[in-house]
Amino acid sequence: MKDKILVIDDDPAIVSLLQDFLEDEFDIEKAYCSEEALSTLMQKNQYSAILTDINLGGLSGLKLLEILKMRPGPTPIILMSADVKREDLFNAIHIGAFDVIEKPFELEKLYYTLGKAVHYYREQLQKESLSIKCKALIREAQELVKAYKKRLLKAENILMHTKSLTLENQTEVNQFLNTIKEVIEHEDIFHKALEEFKES
Repeated sequence: MKDKILVIDDDPAIVSLLQDFLEDEFDIEKAYCSEEALSTLMQKNQYSAILTDINLGGLSGLKLLEILKMRPGPTPIILMSADVKREDLFNAIHIGAFDVIEKPFELEKLYYTLGKAVHYYREQLQKESLSIKCKALIREAQELVKAYKKRLLKAENILMHTKSLTLENQTEVNQFLNTIKEVIEHEDIFHKALEEFKES
């Protein structure tokens, strides 16, 4: 399945050029203004990358970028402009643009940048998936530790209140206690791993 790219530009010639150049590799969807792009995104939220002009009619590309960066998801956004001002460049990077490309652009350079953006998108999805799985495993491990703690308390209670244990039974219970204590000693590892994933 091809990666889906949303191309936004108020110049139909640019949109047509990009579609012709990229459609062999990507599934291209088009929008000719920010409002149309937002409407499209309301219906289809999953794009591997978004390529938009800065100087659009209505909402500017920078304002569109600002709105899109408030939405969940790792979709990278590449801005294009025929007149890249230093202030626009600074604002774009500050808001979170993946890259800014100056028009007239070299198609091969744009293709390379878009490829990097798609690669970044895939990596972020993979990281999110692994993070979810790891956090689930950590929660499961913590539940196991809690269960072991309950068993440990129960076993210690038996030892304290039972005076008639044979030496053989005492040895078995002590072995059980030592095993549980070893598990509990590793609880800090689970907590540390959980904190690391929260920060990632």
